[in-house]
Amino acid sequence: MKEKFPEKYYSFSCTKCGYCCCEEGYVFFTEEEIDKASNILNMDRQDFIFSYLEKDEFGEYYHIVKKDSCCSFLIDNLCIIQEDKPSQCSTFPYWDEYMDINGNILKSKFKRKCPGIK
Repeated sequence: MKEKFPEKYYSFSCTKCGYCCCEEGYVFFTEEEIDKASNILNMDRQDFIFSYLEKDEFGEYYHIVKKDSCCSFLIDNLCIIQEDKPSQCSTFPYWDEYMDINGNILKSKFKRKCPGIK
């Protein structure tokens, strides 16, 4: 019988490289996050939604990051809504899909480009 080796873990310290902001996908915004982001940008809430967000069939708002592009809120490699960015962004890479039940980032699950992962 093969001996099972213990899982290996990563540590994380953000380097502000912007790689996570330049991957194709969706960034979801709660109603509160829309309010905060529109305030940071000194925009009317509806103008913010019209300019940056889409709405799905469940009523959830999201921002699309297209292939070979970066998030619209990333300017000169800095997030322009940093202090109130969506929780999806602020909790990266501590997402359930990458962690064990103790909150450790598992090497076997995290397969993304990120120089902050060690």
